[in-house]
Amino acid sequence: RFKNIVTIEGRYMGHALISGPLCGSKSLAIDKGTQGQFRNFSPGPVCAEQLGTAKFSDAISREHNGPESELNIDKNGIAHNANILQSTPTGSASVSKNLERKPMPKVNGVIVHQTGGSKASSTFNSYAQTGAKGAHFLIDKDGCIYQTAALNMTTVHVGPLRSRCEAESSCSAEENKLNKKWDVKAMDRREQSKEAGTRYPANKDAIGIELVGAASKVAGQTDEVYDKVTDAQNESLAWLVQQLQLEFEFPNTEVFRHPDVSRKTPSEASTAKW
Repeated sequence: RFKNIVTIEGRYMGHALISGPLCGSKSLAIDKGTQGQFRNFSPGPVCAEQLGTAKFSDAISREHNGPESELNIDKNGIAHNANILQSTPTGSASVSKNLERKPMPKVNGVIVHQTGGSKASSTFNSYAQTGAKGAHFLIDKDGCIYQTAALNMTTVHVGPLRSRCEAESSCSAEENKLNKKWDVKAMDRREQSKEAGTRYPANKDAIGIELVGAASKVAGQTDEVYDKVTDAQNESLAWLVQQLQLEFEFPNTEVFRHPDVSRKTPSEASTAKW
């Protein structure tokens, strides 16, 4: 998949850093070879040498095949969009290295959470701790979106996976038998071994979005009840999910509330909409 497609003499090229002169090239590496190659490329009159730069400009005419992501994610996994804040209300960086674990080469879905606290400040304080667990984005009650982790890194935000085939009534007889043993760890291991789409998105391939919202004890209720997601939060959530889908090319069927995929309080993010 090449983004920012440009056309030169009817041939498609990705917007990319070119490691060597374009003229005369028969095979052109993209992003220093990490994103694949153009095969049997026959150069036209536009060359890197003539442009005076190794980076092709967006000024070159582009072919559009539908809407494109507006996130403008850089090589460090940071989104550059006016709707996404990179600083906390106190002025410190909102992205916390304490959350990040391993590189995430492929994003296959999104998990929507609620924080359990009534203020964004408590989440930022938590994320400042060594070994913190949390998501890639935080949406405050007024709809402000903060990026809290790099989008090319995993974080710990999803608990042990539920059986997706059980929820979708598609398990084999053997797996149904295993699921009835109610071994949470064993179920998680089975799910983690499956391909994306046949299991729920997990820490290894899911972007997490936290919505600020407290969880409170309610008389007569066994579980805590989470705050209703505000209209401003839902508006921001819908925009962000759409942009992530455009950027990483996963369907709406791979966006879930946390309790759907793991054993969490049922009301968490129950009023979230996207």
